[in-house]
Amino acid sequence: MESGKNFSLQYYNGSSYSTVSTFVSGSDFTNNVTYNVTINLTGTFSSQARFRFINQGTDNSDYIFIDAVVLTGFTGSSMPEYIRLIDVVDHNPGEYSETFLHVFPNPVHDEIQYEVEEGPVRLKLYDATGKLMQSFENRNSYGKLPVSDLPAGVYILIAETPHDVHHERFIKE
Repeated sequence: MESGKNFSLQYYNGSSYSTVSTFVSGSDFTNNVTYNVTINLTGTFSSQARFRFINQGTDNSDYIFIDAVVLTGFTGSSMPEYIRLIDVVDHNPGEYSETFLHVFPNPVHDEIQYEVEEGPVRLKLYDATGKLMQSFENRNSYGKLPVSDLPAGVYILIAETPHDVHHERFIKE
């Protein structure tokens, strides 16, 4: 993206969008660099709440890759309640290729194995509703996790490495 051009994060409150944050190329970010950004919003949120990213580039050759978006809701007790992942869709896999997190076997019965390209890694296991089921700190880039106590269903394993956040879905039978 050309220097001085930007993209914005916008919030929909049920009737209109408003800009939450704007990121300007050359001052807020540099092309081809990965960033981890946290944006905190406070207040009451509509049941129709939505978020979107708007690219303000000058032509069709401006690309922004945004992945591993994590939205966390907090209750009055300040504890995370639900997390929902939003995947980037409709991309052309021929344009870029990265290997992130491998989880196997899938489906699984008692123990899931994982492998990430780099470590150490923090692992978080969520059920399909976004409820945090298990958390593991300072793990190697490969290993095993016990899942025999979990009920059958779909789960998401999130791996936070020093430079990125990856996620993979698996089925517990």
